[in-house]
Amino acid sequence: HILPPLFLKNDFTFDVIRVDFPQSGFSKVQIYAALDHSPLKIALQKTIVTILIAFALMVSLGAVIALVIASGVVKSMNKIIGFARNLSVKRFDQSLEVNSADEFAEVASAFNLMSRRLKTSFTRIENQTHEIEKAKTHLNNIINAMPLMLIGVNRNGEIIFLNQEATAFFRSPHD
Repeated sequence: HILPPLFLKNDFTFDVIRVDFPQSGFSKVQIYAALDHSPLKIALQKTIVTILIAFALMVSLGAVIALVIASGVVKSMNKIIGFARNLSVKRFDQSLEVNSADEFAEVASAFNLMSRRLKTSFTRIENQTHEIEKAKTHLNNIINAMPLMLIGVNRNGEIIFLNQEATAFFRSPHD
């Protein structure tokens, strides 16, 4: 049967233990024992220091990993933004390369596809515009070469076009 510690001094605890010895004729004997806690205290302090160091290392490692990931995200985003800006000024002959296998690679692939399609579309539009300009020039040459007056009017009856004969007629003084 163990009683609470009698007293604690420095790193030692003094306990009182009551023991009955019926065979030896003693009814009650008190034995005082001193227990040295200093090795336990040192081991506990070392364990606390080790845990604190491990915690600091884990926090530091987590911060470094977060910075590396954030740096990669920012770098990928800056590439995509730069690519989009180049597309906005019709620089279609570039491709976007993101060295990862995540969502940024999917976005890069979509932007590259969009760039190729825009290049094809703008080339087609430029070719069609050139063909329309050639046809317009050809028609203007035919209309202006006509020996008759040609006057174009809109639905409101407003004059919107005069060929060279009509222009010469309206500029020359009439009797």
